[in-house]
Amino acid sequence: MDLEKRLAQLERGNRIWKGLACTLLAGLAAVVLMGQAGDKGPRDLDVRSLRVVDEKGRARISIGVRADGTSHMRITGADGKSRFWLYAQPDGSVGFNLVGQDSKVGAAFGLQADGAPRMHLLDGGGVPRASLVLQSSGIPVLQMRDKNGKTRVSLFSQNDGSPVLQLQDENERNRIILVSSAAGHSGVALLDGKGVNRAVVASAADGSPSLDLRDATGKSRLSLKQSASGASYLALFDQAKRMRAALGGAEMVDAATGKKSTSSENSLTLFDAEGKPIWQVPR
Repeated sequence: MDLEKRLAQLERGNRIWKGLACTLLAGLAAVVLMGQAGDKGPRDLDVRSLRVVDEKGRARISIGVRADGTSHMRITGADGKSRFWLYAQPDGSVGFNLVGQDSKVGAAFGLQADGAPRMHLLDGGGVPRASLVLQSSGIPVLQMRDKNGKTRVSLFSQNDGSPVLQLQDENERNRIILVSSAAGHSGVALLDGKGVNRAVVASAADGSPSLDLRDATGKSRLSLKQSASGASYLALFDQAKRMRAALGGAEMVDAATGKKSTSSENSLTLFDAEGKPIWQVPR
């Protein structure tokens, strides 16, 4: 056998031994790893932040903890802009925000530190235009705001379940209030720019309608009412809230005795400053 054939045989032998050695090492490593896994179970991964990237190396999911203790998760679109943000703040509040392609928050949902849930819908300028909050007392509140962030509409229910609708001006003062009470009466109040109640239209639990007009101090000056039986009267009052004139079956109170009486439905009665009738027709 010549030299070339012997060298060829040696090379083949070396390759075989190398292959066997690699196989044995791989098998030994697998046994060791399996043994560790069987002894200790899955291992924990402790990191300060974690990023998941796409095939181009762009971060698409980021998880971490900020210096102030806020833990968060951010999901980013293929354009590199954040689209979803989930957070838990040190004060106990938690929530998530939905972000538009303009990188501005369009909707925010969360729980406040006291556990009250809330939802905000924001415009392109970042102003919350609609909000729904369930207060810790259990009262739900719906608010709508203008472009300046001023509340213009508020809808909520009181503790007894009575719904209330408030319409406000640009200074957030109530101008119209609608109430329907659990007791069965309802009404609409009109307020001036100073928040003073100037007019009230109401319906009592028995269905009796009424209209009350008030002066700049909120004192009633004209009252128009109809009873459940259909009897109606119109009454005029002075600044001291004393009745000075009554048309129809108005209830009168004698200032001296406190005795109550009702005038005739077809009568007109005038009163003095003390509330005493001074003229009536027919008598």
